[in-house]
Parts: sequence; structure tokens; C-alpha cells
Amino acid sequence: MINIDKIIKKMTIKEKIGQLNLTSYSDAILPRIASGEVGAILNIFDKDQVKQVQELALKSKHQIPLLIGEDVIHGFKTIFPVPLAEACSFNLDLIEETAYLSMLEARMEGINWIYAPMLDIITDPRFGRVMETSGEDPFLTSQIAKRKVRGIQRNDNNQITAACPKHYLGYGAVEAGLDYRMTDFSEHKMRLTYLPPFKAAIDEGALSLMHAFTTYNNLPVTINKYLLDDVLRKECEFSGILVTDWQCLKQLTKYQVLSSEEEAAQQGLLVGIDLDMHGQVYFNHLEQVISNNPHLLNNLDTAVRRILTVKLKMGLFKENRENNNRELDSKIRKQALQSANESIILFKNSNHLLPLQNDAKVLCVGPFNSDQDIHLGAWACRGQKKDTISLKKGIESHFLNCQFFDTPLNTGETNWEELRLACQDMDYIILALGEPRSYSGENNCRMNINLPFKQDLLIDFIYNLQKPIIGMVFAGRPLTITNLDEKADAIIWSFHLGCEAGNSLAKVLCGEVNPSAKTVITFPRELGQVPIYYNRYHTGRDELIHYVDGSTEPLYPFGFGLSYSRFIYHDFTYNYSTETSKLRIKVTIENESSYSGDEIIQVYALSNITYQLAPQQALIGFKKHHFNASQKEEISLDVFIDWEIYRDSVVIQVGPSSRLGIKKLLIK
Repeated sequence: MINIDKIIKKMTIKEKIGQLNLTSYSDAILPRIASGEVGAILNIFDKDQVKQVQELALKSKHQIPLLIGEDVIHGFKTIFPVPLAEACSFNLDLIEETAYLSMLEARMEGINWIYAPMLDIITDPRFGRVMETSGEDPFLTSQIAKRKVRGIQRNDNNQITAACPKHYLGYGAVEAGLDYRMTDFSEHKMRLTYLPPFKAAIDEGALSLMHAFTTYNNLPVTINKYLLDDVLRKECEFSGILVTDWQCLKQLTKYQVLSSEEEAAQQGLLVGIDLDMHGQVYFNHLEQVISNNPHLLNNLDTAVRRILTVKLKMGLFKENRENNNRELDSKIRKQALQSANESIILFKNSNHLLPLQNDAKVLCVGPFNSDQDIHLGAWACRGQKKDTISLKKGIESHFLNCQFFDTPLNTGETNWEELRLACQDMDYIILALGEPRSYSGENNCRMNINLPFKQDLLIDFIYNLQKPIIGMVFAGRPLTITNLDEKADAIIWSFHLGCEAGNSLAKVLCGEVNPSAKTVITFPRELGQVPIYYNRYHTGRDELIHYVDGSTEPLYPFGFGLSYSRFIYHDFTYNYSTETSKLRIKVTIENESSYSGDEIIQVYALSNITYQLAPQQALIGFKKHHFNASQKEEISLDVFIDWEIYRDSVVIQVGPSSRLGIKKLLIK
């Protein structure tokens, strides 16, 4: 039986500090592991090396195992759709299962700590890490947070991999969409928008949490006692491991609020940071800090206790077991296909152009026909493009008369005459457009969010040929595709879909899969509309807000997405419980089409009179339901009404998106 307090009493100060040291793997750290001076490792890419370091740690004086961390954001080796894409599925069961299977695949390589999910709320698509989020809505992100933590930390064979939700708090609010810039938002905004997903993850039992690079009020988050201690530890009752992001303690002097790394070590310990990621600040300076301030030994013991408690909960002190799951390979690949199928958005389908017959004469044009790399997306961990299905391979396996015209990446250099001749005898032209995966992810922010490499020239050229156009776009963020929307007959959108991308896109194209996803982030018409999001606060002059040179309306609103089915919302009734503040909604929906399909039913609260500033509308519930062809059914949903926000009444909207639905007044 492991007694943590007994272990701590036997440890030297140097050994205790070692537990607070998270460092990248290299041969140079092996002696430090053997002497108990390392508590966690990241950037270790070989299973045998993981086994070696764990064996060294277990042979050290106190036999304390290591945390082995990795950014398993949307898959380990088998790559799923990026989180932004998967969120568009609104399928919480699917999201939990992909998190679980990704965890299993990582654990087979010795990974026991996963730096996910990312719970930042984003309203500026210039920000490169938008692909890593679940979009702009705190309610949806909170539901996904719970499911991803549950999937990652699912007990399997008496072993638990620790989830690490990030980046606490408000990282998505960086100025101008630039990574690492400062963030400045009110307490009200913090509590209404940025905090709820983290509170949901904590309530689900997240064992660790990573704080943000950025700022809150007058301090960097890294030493913000109010956020890290008062709100996180006391109010949210988080008792797990708090880890810095990369070298955050080391970088504190650059803010010019601290004078030295020694001071950073002291402040980090005081606010409750348990693990220093690759900064060596604790390792190099904390012993001297404790020597100068003996009372801080209690803080050090508290941090060590939190780390050892989590390691104990994870089962790391038990005998090491091999993690071999022979059935995982086929199961996880099927899951990747299903996830991609449910993450594709149909934005436009004029005159029911899609789906196409499999004998249609199709020409696929663009720079990404054969590109396998693009579909991996940013943060693809150990995924490889050779294991990814390209659009070309997918279409070839589903269509009998398909041809391909590969343009240069810079489509302005296309041989236009050759392209014109290639299009002559074709029934349909598919444009394979988008942005490379290197254009999104951490520190890959964009000044413009248009289709890069002059792809609009390609759109204009094909449009002038007067052939039916199907636009297929692969990206890591919303793009301004107003020109494509005006000129294409159909648009299939995919945030980077992962290893099964080509198969899923082809299945949607031919109707084998009926698209069901809906966007979880608002698409602007023009860059000048950014930031744009659906859940804005009311102002005193809403009716006067406008641009002199354009529209304030989005291109595609939150929750929008089409289907080959046609869903009609007839009416809804509700029954409200004053005891629980729960609202039972019953809505009748009919599929007036010959296609069976899934509909994502969305419930919004529209503010009437409120106690404080509140969003004009807020998602409060959703349900994904399958309808057979020509089926009419009454669907039930339960939602919670927060009367701390709304005074005596609120308008309930039930419909297919944030912009459409049936509205009824609910009086308290």
C-alpha cells in the first residue's frame, strides 16, 4: 500500500523539486531520472525509451514512476478530424469514443498523460489554434469537455491516462488573432464565456490542467493568484496537477513584472503551479528559494502531494503492464471513418445538385487532388501522410468516370488552355481548394483568411466555362469564401478530416453518406467582420450597427449546415419544472425527402429582460437524431434555464441553426 505522506517525509528537498520538473527527453536526463530529479517527461518518441526511463525511475530511491506526456489532440498514429471538425458533428458519444481510442493507441507506446482537450473559446479565425478548439460556444464546448475528459480518463485494465484540459484561461481571446499576444477581458466575460468549459472538465474529474501563455487583468496568467488559486483551486475545487505551458515560468521576466528566474520560481510555487514544463526554473532555483524562505516548504510539499496523488490514481505505482490491443487497429480506423463522415458540412446545394451518380463524368481540379498531407491537419502527433486517403484515391474508388487536373499550388500559374480542354466533355467540375495544414496550429496565424495561392482565379475561370461547380474546401479555420459561395452550385466544407478524409468526402459526394454536420463557428463574409460570433451581447443601438461598405451578416451562421434530407419543424411544446429549472421540450420534425438522414436539433435561449448583460441568444441544448425517409417523429429534449441571468421570462427557440427556428415565450 502506497502511503504518499510517508514518501514525502523521506524525500530530500532536491528530490521533491525533481517531482516538479517536466522536461523533454534526451540521454542527458537519464542520470537525473535515476536520482529521482525528474517527475515527468515529454517529447519521447520511442516505446523502448519510455520503458527505459520508467525502469530507471522505479529503481530510484523512492520508486516514483514518471508522467509521460504527449499532445494527442486528434489522434496518436491514427488521425481523426481536427477538434473543430469533430465538434461540428454534435455527436458526443462519437467524440468520447475517439478520445478513448486515441488514448489507447498512445498508451500502447507508453504515453500516460495527454495534453488535451483544448477548451479555449475562439471568435477570431485568424488565430492558428482555432482548429484545436470546439468553436465559439461555451455550452457546446463544456459538453465536449466532459466527454473528452471521460474518454481520455476511462479506466481500462486498472490504468488511467490523465487528461490535461488547456489553456486556462482565456487564451482564445488573443489580440488580432496572434498567438502569445495579450488577452484582456472582463470578469463577467471570463465567468460567462471562458470559465464554464474548464469547470465542466474539473467536475468530470480532470486529473491535470494546463494554464495559458497569456494575461488576465494586470498580470500574466502564470502568476495570477486570483485565477490560479482563488478561482481554480478554491472556487472550482480543482485538486489535480497544474502544469505550465512551454517555459512559461522562464518567460515571466520578458513581461518585466519579475526581475529574475529565482523570483519566478517563488511566485510559481506561491500561486500553486505544480509542474514546470521544460523551463528548468524550479530545478535551477527552487532549492535556493526554499533556503531563503523556509515557510515555502509547505507549498512544495503540497505540490509534490498533488503530483503523487494523481500518479497513484492513475495506477502508475502498480506493476507495469504491456499495453497490447490487437483489435485496436481495425476498430480505430473504422472510428476515424465514422468521425470524418459526421464532420463534413454541406454549405450549399443549389437545385439539389448533390449527390452525384457514380457514373457521372467528373473532373477534379485543384492543387490538393492527390495531397495526403493536407488532411492530417495541425497537431497530427505521429500520424503520417502515407496512411492518409487523398481526395483522388477516395473519388477513384467511388466513381467510374472521374478524371483529375492537378494545378500548381499557386493556381495563378495554371495552364488555362489545357484546363479548358480538360473540362470540355465533363458533366461536373469539382474544385479541390483550401489551405495547407501548416497554415493552422500553434503560432500559425494568418493576416488574411482568404483562399491562398490565388485560388479565386481558378474559381473565376471554371465559372466562366458554365459547368456545374462543386467546391470542396479543406482548411483549419473558417475562410472568407464569398466568391466561391456566389459561383459554386454546391459546397462541401471540411475542417481537416484526418486519415480517412478522401473516403468520407467521396461518400458524401455520391450519397453513400448524407452530410449532417453543422458549423460550430461563424463564417465571416469579409475579414473586416472579424471578430464575428452569434452570441453577442445586446447594445443600446443594435438597430443602427452597420458597415458603410458591407454587410454585418455572416456568410454562414453558427449551427448552419445542410443535408440531402429536408427536415421540417412543425411545432414544439414545453413543460417547465420550477423545482429543477428544467424544461422538457417536445418538437415534431418531419423528413420530407427520400433520403434518411441525421438532424441536429438546436435549442436556444433568447434574452428578454436580464439581470446583467447576456448574449442575445445562447445555445442551451441540442440533440442529434436519425430520421428515416418520409418519417415524422416527436423528439424530446431536456434543457436547463439559468434564472440567475434571465429575470421573469425568456424566449425559447427550437430549430436547425442559430438563425432559424420556432420561438415561444417562457414565463418563470
